[in-house]
Amino acid sequence: MLKSREQQNEIHATGFRLAQLKALLPIILLIYAPVVILFVILKLQTKIPVSLLTRDPLAIVEAPFYWGAISNFGVLMWCAAVVIPWFSFRLLEQVKNNKEFNHFFYFLAVSHLSCC
Repeated sequence: MLKSREQQNEIHATGFRLAQLKALLPIILLIYAPVVILFVILKLQTKIPVSLLTRDPLAIVEAPFYWGAISNFGVLMWCAAVVIPWFSFRLLEQVKNNKEFNHFFYFLAVSHLSCC
């Protein structure tokens, strides 16, 4: 019995999703496994309550919401200073005739990353 076109497309899409998951599984484990291990270690230690380590500092000290706003803004600017040149580097990497700009953005991103 022949399957309908919709059923064939669904089977193909499911196979494609499984192939993507197999390809991404090592990366997912590399990213999430250390985080899970860290939280397990935090939970096992009894000296400092986990809630003090995971909550927002302003909520713990019951301070006004604007305390540290400029510091948080500075952290966002540091992140942008790394991400924007790195994104530009990755885009220019596809353009083969723009080596100088490509190297410029790469070293700009790396220099900002090393300052943090």
